[in-house]
Amino acid sequence: IGAGLSESHLMKFYGWRVLATLWAVALVTQAFPNYGAGVINAAMATDLGLERSTLGLGFGLFVLTQGGTAPLIAWLVNRLGARLVIASGSVVITIAALALALLASEAWHYLLLFGLLMGTGSAVAGGIPLQTCTSLWFVRRRGLAMSIVMTASSLGGFIAAPLLGEMVSSAHDGWRA
Repeated sequence: IGAGLSESHLMKFYGWRVLATLWAVALVTQAFPNYGAGVINAAMATDLGLERSTLGLGFGLFVLTQGGTAPLIAWLVNRLGARLVIASGSVVITIAALALALLASEAWHYLLLFGLLMGTGSAVAGGIPLQTCTSLWFVRRRGLAMSIVMTASSLGGFIAAPLLGEMVSSAHDGWRA
């Protein structure tokens, strides 16, 4: 295999389990907000009477929040560690999703809860801490490990949108469920 490592040694390396966990976290914190939002937001817009420009503004805020918080997230990862930062971002995503489902009734709710709060949570639980964690666990196969964890968001798009679409169409409460 290289560098004197046997196949069985590679399979016993705990980093692969960590990588699988990071992949699952990336799937939930990246794919569902990024790719599933189109399904949920379209149903929400119809229900709440939101205009397309409002949907675009909300997603624009989501993306700007993800990029604009990067320096703060890097500082938090260095200060608190990736595990705590990822967990905190996941909690923010959960709060944003629950608040959207339970409280959203006006355009500004969508802009605040999805655009700013969900965007922040997705960024905090996303790329920077996931990549940091991966690079700390892997030295020899860092490129492979990084490429594996980064596939979760894109491959998750194939799962998130159809799954959420089916859930919305089969739920009696629609997008809120």
